[in-house]
Amino acid sequence: MVLARREYKAAMGLSFSGKEEQRRALMETIFREHYTEIHSFLSNKIRQPEVADDLTSIVFLKAFRWLLEDRGVRQVRSWLYATARTTLADHWQEQLKRASLPLYHLRHAYPERAREPDPKINDVNEP
Repeated sequence: MVLARREYKAAMGLSFSGKEEQRRALMETIFREHYTEIHSFLSNKIRQPEVADDLTSIVFLKAFRWLLEDRGVRQVRSWLYATARTTLADHWQEQLKRASLPLYHLRHAYPERAREPDPKINDVNEP
């Protein structure tokens, strides 16, 4: 026997008030209607499927938090794209922080701290 959604939630101890039920239904609708296009947008920008999946999840988590705070959403699609752009920018900034430079770049950036390169270590020598 298939339980109706409310009966299932009640059986699992997941009862929602009318307002919470509306909010949850709105979240489901937003996700269903916009997931593919937001994911495609991020995939085209990032070209790494796993990262695009993660960033898309972050965008929708931000959207759901926004809705849970009872903030109105008039232009959902525009808001999602703006959030996707800022999430992507945050990702790129984080990647830049983590980017490593070859040691020979550091030697040129800080000549006062540089020592003579060790010929046994290829990383230090300029290409």
